[in-house]
Amino acid sequence: MTGVLVFLLGIHVVGAISLGSLLPSSAQSIDRQYLTPPPTTHDTKTAWWWMHAVADENVGGKPAVNIQLVFYQGLVFPPPAGYPRFHVDVSGVWPNGTYFTYTAPATSTTVTTLGNEVTGTWEGAGSFISSPGMSYKVTLLNDVFQGTVLLESAGPEHYSCDDTTSALFSGLVPEGEMSAEEDLLFNHLGWAVSVPGGRATVSLVIQGHPLVFTGTGYHDQNHIDTNYYFSEFVSDWYYGQATVGPYVFSYLKAKAFNSNRTVTTGFLARNGVVLQNQCSTSLSLPTTSNISSVDTAQAANTMHLTPVGVYHSNTSDVDVPLGYTVDYLLSNGEKYSFTLMEVGESVDLSFYHRSLGVVTGGKVGEAPWQATTFFEWLNPGFNVYDPVVG
Repeated sequence: MTGVLVFLLGIHVVGAISLGSLLPSSAQSIDRQYLTPPPTTHDTKTAWWWMHAVADENVGGKPAVNIQLVFYQGLVFPPPAGYPRFHVDVSGVWPNGTYFTYTAPATSTTVTTLGNEVTGTWEGAGSFISSPGMSYKVTLLNDVFQGTVLLESAGPEHYSCDDTTSALFSGLVPEGEMSAEEDLLFNHLGWAVSVPGGRATVSLVIQGHPLVFTGTGYHDQNHIDTNYYFSEFVSDWYYGQATVGPYVFSYLKAKAFNSNRTVTTGFLARNGVVLQNQCSTSLSLPTTSNISSVDTAQAANTMHLTPVGVYHSNTSDVDVPLGYTVDYLLSNGEKYSFTLMEVGESVDLSFYHRSLGVVTGGKVGEAPWQATTFFEWLNPGFNVYDPVVG
């Protein structure tokens, strides 16, 4: 059960405080402590700093060597009794294809900002130094794991909808009444990306075993101050990210419970220059799969996500897409397309699938690039995937 609990608590999502405290200024780092005062062991606020790194190549048909590492202040999902509110989770895949997951409790946490640089210390577990748009370095030092992970950014920092406005999705708030779950999604969800993609160097020792590789990586930071767990208001959550050739991209497609509005975000950069960074909403028809939308033609300056294929997971007993195609249509009419296909899963539950695989794509009409990738489908609403509907 330990691995399952770690993965459930290790989803990188989002949250909120008052709008004013989330609006940045030129003097504030995008990776700062948003919740003030910060979470304690006696409240329900939550903040967490997530990163993942994936080796450049899959070996022998197995998922690429990888690691996911999260610094937690608070909890995201209902925890078991006695689970530490302050902790660091480390999980991933060894070179032989087996999976690992560990949790290191921290006695206290401190996050400080000096200019654009943010330093986080989880006493007894590890620390990080974040320089948004430049690098993110983790140092682990405890009884279970020791060493460093360094990410060097290949693109600028950004929020979900643009570069600097707000960590919230509040700019998408629709006219008229919203359900309670929609209010939580739009007004109580913050997301700040400090390293949208780039090179990763991993040099760790985990329970005496070395984990050393180079590849690509990603880092963001999220926060929640509500009394609701993420799984109580988000029904569907599709996310993926990759660094492939000169491109860095990510996507998100999400829907709240009791809602027919789908939120999408698209980020795409080439050689460090942002081509698209936007979010939007669309109305969805009532179908068996919440990924479907009434939109049939893609609008300019949008991202469109399409599931590819289907397989039945015997472990979780549900149908899951084999992968996804991510299409970016820029304001100037240029088209970029990437296809992500699964090689293996590090999480395989009825309501959560975390996948590792291969991504192929680039600008439409040009020779495609290929790399390893990371993507996931969080499904608290137990929505049924129908490959015919998509």
